[in-house]
Amino acid sequence: MNKFNKIFIILIVIVCLIGIIGIKGGFSKIWEKESSISENGIVIGSYENIIKNNKKPTIIVFSYDADCCPSTKKFFDDYNEKINKVAKGYKEDLNFIFINTGTVNVEDKKQIIKIAERYDVEYLPSIVLLNNNGESLKVIVNDFEEEELHDLIRPLI
Repeated sequence: MNKFNKIFIILIVIVCLIGIIGIKGGFSKIWEKESSISENGIVIGSYENIIKNNKKPTIIVFSYDADCCPSTKKFFDDYNEKINKVAKGYKEDLNFIFINTGTVNVEDKKQIIKIAERYDVEYLPSIVLLNNNGESLKVIVNDFEEEELHDLIRPLI
């Protein structure tokens, strides 16, 4: 499968999710959830500034937070809760950027696709681990084991 097909599939998945699901309100922040580690949220366009200016390793989480069928909602709610739990343990040592692919804002969708392409993210959910220079080290696709993620994070800090 060539790169164009992968990008096209990502775009179709995002558009289908948005079109089918009837999302609860649009927003311009990457993540709007009380349990989010980034209390103020992060404007999508500012993610590069966080990576460049902070010079700390970064974890980018591509997930989904919107209304959908009960089993999918439960999966993503559990996933998001688990990644937030991990993030809280490294709050001082790492940048955590949570990207909600369930946005309805057209400009945000374009930015999300651009970020996904940059880090070779093809599926949801995904976690991208970046070193302190912003270079991608690993992409974890689908669910993750907390201990495995800790094992990958520890050498970064």
